[in-house]
Amino acid sequence: MEQSRNLQTSLFHAPLIVALLILMIAISVLITAYSYSGGSGIFPRFIGWIFIGLTMTECLVQLRAIMSTPATEKNTIASNTHLLREKVLKEIKGFLWIGVFLVLLYLTGFLIGIPLYIFAFLRLVAEKSYKQCTIISAVATLSVYILFIELLQYRLFQGVLFGS
Repeated sequence: MEQSRNLQTSLFHAPLIVALLILMIAISVLITAYSYSGGSGIFPRFIGWIFIGLTMTECLVQLRAIMSTPATEKNTIASNTHLLREKVLKEIKGFLWIGVFLVLLYLTGFLIGIPLYIFAFLRLVAEKSYKQCTIISAVATLSVYILFIELLQYRLFQGVLFGS
């Protein structure tokens, strides 16, 4: 019984655990970015700090949610195994979407991977219309193109499938 309660309590903390895992990934990205020499490390360091800031904010939000939830409500939530499983499954799906994005970037590069990912995510998860998915994907891709290729004159990764 006690082991089951401990498992349920840890499942209640699943969003915080996932946020901490992503924070560890963000820290490793930043450490790797500092190993790049010269100008090639500027953008990865910039993104690394943003990544750490966002994940730390998520950790604080999850920690605040855990601390503000009354003990009686925690016990009620912990006793409902179905809700806990849904919560953990939601966290796993979110983590898998990050993996899908990274694989898309690796295979197709930024200018193809970004619109594919945004379109798929908005259509499958957010259930937006095809029109909304297309517009948002196009605007995001155009923004990346203008900012990085035109303004910063930064050569984006083209992916292993389309890179030369």
